[in-house]
Amino acid sequence: MKRALLVFIFSISCTLVFAQQSIFEKYEDFKDVTTVYFSKTMLGMMDAASGKNQAITKIAKKLQKLQILECENASLIEKIKQESEKYYRANRYEIVMQVRNDGEHVTIFERKKGRSIPAFALLTSSKRELSIIYVEGNIRLEDIKALAN
Repeated sequence: MKRALLVFIFSISCTLVFAQQSIFEKYEDFKDVTTVYFSKTMLGMMDAASGKNQAITKIAKKLQKLQILECENASLIEKIKQESEKYYRANRYEIVMQVRNDGEHVTIFERKKGRSIPAFALLTSSKRELSIIYVEGNIRLEDIKALAN
């Protein structure tokens, strides 16, 4: 019985982990959709590319991955937006900021663990375009504040 329960829990957790990837992968070959993926290795190279901006370099080294999805296909925008919002709510992401102005919507989702932010997503949409920026890593609140300065 315990073994069956463990297998069930493991299979559910694997499904949840791959659900976010599927949003990016599902739409990557559609017309007017661009996806970008930066691995931990590529982000580690930011040290050489960023020059004097030490705050960006410090954060880049702590990230596990960065994914970006841009969509300018009006027929897909609402569908991608709904799928993304459903995923973030189902996986216990908290809305930390939401702005609605003149048909433009910006939402920041955050998955917290103590003082660090293991993952967050920025979802922006309008009638003509949608963007999702997904970041995973051990970023401290102090790191984010350093970027604002």
